[in-house]
Amino acid sequence: MPRFVFDSIQRVAPLSNGKKPNPGDFIPVRCRDISRGGFSFYLDERPDFTQIVVLVCDNQKCIYLTAQVVYVHELDNQEKGRFLVGCRFLGRAHS
Repeated sequence: MPRFVFDSIQRVAPLSNGKKPNPGDFIPVRCRDISRGGFSFYLDERPDFTQIVVLVCDNQKCIYLTAQVVYVHELDNQEKGRFLVGCRFLGRAHS
């Protein structure tokens, strides 16, 4: 699937017991790209989760999506200590 630059700040939270996280559980992340199948974002530390809920917003609406972490790459010296996290969308998050 084609990927598109998605340089934006979105919010993510680890998925716990299959339920949507509380609003305070979400952290802001800088996204890199997005496609119909998934997206990637940057973290300062290696993630300790395998599934997340992402709050994706544009100018008109916000939706909650679940996603599976499929890769974590440590970036080169330009961004030492940062990680690129790639996720595959699983579907909409349900309460």
